[in-house]
Amino acid sequence: MKSLLKVSAALIIAAIPVSAIAATPALDFTKIDTAKTGKVTEAELKAAYPSLTPDQFKKADTNGDGTLSKTEFDAWMKTLG
Repeated sequence: MKSLLKVSAALIIAAIPVSAIAATPALDFTKIDTAKTGKVTEAELKAAYPSLTPDQFKKADTNGDGTLSKTEFDAWMKTLG
């Protein structure tokens, strides 16, 4: 019985990172750029990532042009972990 409990606990713990990864949406720049401009607007990113805050977008938009280039988008994605 103890070994069954240990195995069950190990499986639950092992599944936690998988659940966390599954909860984070896979964001694809080319799919988010619905206008096909080569840049992502705040509205486009918000549609794909609803929890995005205006402050997060502003920080990601490092050149302040109101859109994210692929480089800015990739850098922002790295901050998500």
